[in-house]
Amino acid sequence: MPFLMISIIAAFLNAAQIKHCEIQGWDARVVITSNYISASLMGWLFFGFGEDHQIDATSFWLGLGGGLLWPSTFLILMQGIRDYGLSLAGSSSRLSLLVPVLFAMLFLDEVLTLNTLIGILMAIGGLLLMSKLKKADTGKLDLRALWFIPVMVFSLGCVNLWVNLFNTYGTASQHHAFITLVFSFSLLFSVVYLYWYRIPVTRGAMGRGILLGVSNFCMFFFLLQALRHEDFSNASAVAYTLHAVMNIILVSCAGFLIWKERLERTGYMGILLAIAAVFLLNFR
Repeated sequence: MPFLMISIIAAFLNAAQIKHCEIQGWDARVVITSNYISASLMGWLFFGFGEDHQIDATSFWLGLGGGLLWPSTFLILMQGIRDYGLSLAGSSSRLSLLVPVLFAMLFLDEVLTLNTLIGILMAIGGLLLMSKLKKADTGKLDLRALWFIPVMVFSLGCVNLWVNLFNTYGTASQHHAFITLVFSFSLLFSVVYLYWYRIPVTRGAMGRGILLGVSNFCMFFFLLQALRHEDFSNASAVAYTLHAVMNIILVSCAGFLIWKERLERTGYMGILLAIAAVFLLNFR
């Protein structure tokens, strides 16, 4: 549980820093690319001081796949935000919880107790209540965006799932190599993207991105440690649900208290439902 809490706090710090970047008007593509610099450097540092300095085929290919998937998913998210607004993209990111949960149930044969099943359903319900499925400018349901929802849900869900894929099929002693390769390949492909489209790099965006990389590395590193811990042995669905729900509770509360964001009545109901889900999942 301590590993999961550290990962949740790191995820919250990610959201807070991205919000700050949005306020400052920095190019998110530069920020995200720069975050891979510090994240990959931290990875190589841990890899160098680790016990296993080998990289087998599974670690390499999962690292390469993650390196392609993570920046690509970010670009899909950016396109969705530009075309359909933050509300729809935010809803998709919350629904992406379904991918790792369904994977655990269908392919890992994880047994769900009644409390766990009810807790997961309540968590998903709470996340949906905190989402807005209407277009920001018209307030109407955007039917043209229906193609975007499954694409966004699946791609974001795969990003979340990727850590558990290594946890399930990878060599346990090579967890440093896996995380390092994911961030290193992400950096490579992101730099190529910036160069190809001649995107200017500003000092402020780059500096914030490097700082973001520290918390981003911690989020994925400690999530992997949590999944490997006996607390969540054969219970990755619970770990992912707790991670998603507690993170959105922190982000929603910070948005309301710090950035004075307006929270609708359904948002309050969603938070209460999510808190109830956390209690149920902890008494599985």
